Amino acid sequence: MSRIALIRLLETFFRRPWLYLIPLVLAIGLAAFTVTGSEDEFKSGGVVSVNSDTLLSNLSDVTIEAPFTFETPASVTSRRINDLLGSTGFVLTVAEAAGLVGALESGVMTLDDVRTTVSAAPVGDALVSITATTSDPEASFRLANATIDSFIALVVDDAVEQSRSPAEFYDDLAADYQTALAAASEDLDNFVQENEAPVIGERPIDQLNAIARLTAAETFAQDQFASALAKAEEARLVAEQTRLDIDQRVNIVDEPGLPFAPEPNLRRMVLTVLLLVVVGVIGVLALVALAAAFDRSVRDREGVEARLAIPILGSVPIDRSTTRRRRPDRRRSSGVAA
Repeated sequence: MSRIALIRLLETFFRRPWLYLIPLVLAIGLAAFTVTGSEDEFKSGGVVSVNSDTLLSNLSDVTIEAPFTFETPASVTSRRINDLLGSTGFVLTVAEAAGLVGALESGVMTLDDVRTTVSAAPVGDALVSITATTSDPEASFRLANATIDSFIALVVDDAVEQSRSPAEFYDDLAADYQTALAAASEDLDNFVQENEAPVIGERPIDQLNAIARLTAAETFAQDQFASALAKAEEARLVAEQTRLDIDQRVNIVDEPGLPFAPEPNLRRMVLTVLLLVVVGVIGVLALVALAAAFDRSVRDREGVEARLAIPILGSVPIDRSTTRRRRPDRRRSSGVAA
């Protein structure tokens, strides 16, 4: 910044300092109101362990592999929890588990309040901290517990549902095969009853061929039915293994506790005041710069040279004592003799 510009800014400010200090005064007032009006906050939180490998997954064929990434299981899990808090369904589940449905219905609390009070953050590679911060210690405790329980239940239900779908598919398929088996057995029985074997000799060749065909159809249907039952049972076993595996992968390390003292908010208050003061100073500087930019008046020799781009050979100083207007004598002006 040039010397002329700096002098111009200072002159602009000191001509009406009370006007340009308004943004700073407003910022200080807002900071004081924010600090004095802030409520005590109570934080409750727990720690959840998220393991990428378990003993059960090593002993069984259950594998839940994630794509190669540089993110840790804790960072992935914490991001998923925060994403779920943005959904209405999960927040409603958390509020219901925390017993806050009445507060939501009465308007004392909103879904956005629940979202802003609960958060998740990684603690190391395999630990996730889930905290809830409100002005009520009981509400913080219940929200932290409800978030942890709801997330674990959601993870287990999703994994079990994915592994349960094949079992349901094979159950439906087995029911269809059972119907086909019953129809094939009935066709064979009806043919044998309608075409009894002769007392002497053997059946005609066409009857033997028909019985062989119907018997093969029954055997094929029976094999299909038995295979579908076996695969359905295998799918149910995988679903149970998956549920147990998820239970081992995600478990609570530290239970949330009931907070007995509010969180220290001195640091937050200081940061709030400093931030608002900085905003006020920026507002003062912007207002002074804007006023100086629109001010086209010339007050000194440097301003004339900068505006006209010609050298000044000399200047006559102003004697303010001779130019200052004298105040008239009130007694003379009123016609009263001295």
